[in-house]
Amino acid sequence: MLRIGICDENAENRESVRKILTKVLFYNEEFSCMEYADAETLEQELERETVPFNLLLLEITFQSKNGLQLAKKIRQKKLDVDIIFVTEETKYVYEGYDVQAMGYILKKNMSVDLPVCLQRYMAGYRQGKMLTIKSESAYRTVLLADIQYIESNGRRLLIHTDREEIPFYGKLADIEEQIGNYGFLRIHQSFLVRKSKIAGLQGYEVSVGERWLPVSRRYYRKVQELFCPESGNLFQRQDADQTVTRSVALHMDDNGAVIGTKGELLGVIYRMKKGEHLYLGRDLSICQIGMTKSTVSRKHCVIQRLENGNYEIEDCSKNGVYVEGTRIGKGNKKEAYAGNRVWICDASQELRLG
Repeated sequence: MLRIGICDENAENRESVRKILTKVLFYNEEFSCMEYADAETLEQELERETVPFNLLLLEITFQSKNGLQLAKKIRQKKLDVDIIFVTEETKYVYEGYDVQAMGYILKKNMSVDLPVCLQRYMAGYRQGKMLTIKSESAYRTVLLADIQYIESNGRRLLIHTDREEIPFYGKLADIEEQIGNYGFLRIHQSFLVRKSKIAGLQGYEVSVGERWLPVSRRYYRKVQELFCPESGNLFQRQDADQTVTRSVALHMDDNGAVIGTKGELLGVIYRMKKGEHLYLGRDLSICQIGMTKSTVSRKHCVIQRLENGNYEIEDCSKNGVYVEGTRIGKGNKKEAYAGNRVWICDASQELRLG
């Protein structure tokens, strides 16, 4: 289940956000919402080691706090949370990128922009995050981050989470092949365990939740490698398993971004992996970022994130693409760098490279 926090001092704004969430997610995702009417309550929640939400929709302006300060605390504490800013402030978009926000939505455009942002976010969230099973004649999705371990009794499998046990039929070997690269370890013919849930090793047993599970000789060495051999303490596990987290942002340290800072691009945060291409223009059938101004070409420009972390911008337009005020010229390409400002047609439509 996706757990969402909404923090805004205005009750009407919280209700509007909740309605959009329901409209976008109701038929495709199990989710729950919790609301915070002030920044202080949210800040107290952030003092815990874990927080009760995966995604936080956060205002920036509060009476006593700045939402960016709360976002920075989330990143400093490495909490397993993604952030989307929903705000009336227009001047903090680039700072939003710095705290790895998944989106920056202006409230005046919320009814259009928030659904698009949520759909983009969910596409990344589901990738490598969920296991889809058929349990008791119904299909359901289970977050990998919620799983403690999966137990096999012949063809009957049982998923153990912090809150429930979910039965289904299948082969443990097939499940291992499907999710083994996402932070899970086979410890026995009958057990596949989330590595970060292993609290201790004693003899040929590991502590997972409230149970001790058997470790077979075949898998013992791999289990032992999770612990620090030099410490002499088998209960001090290496902090090596960062593979399974709920947060999309925690997997994006090496990603760049295109950040809209002026005009109709304002608030856009589009994350880019190395080698990825981004098309920008009026034709939404080919462009990931669409614009409506008549001076913008159908395919106005192409931005590529290079393997060295820089960018290459190709001008495909009639009315121009500018990097730091210098026009590229139709059919030409120019290498650009993080922090550079890019204008689409003129300085009124601006984005920055992150």
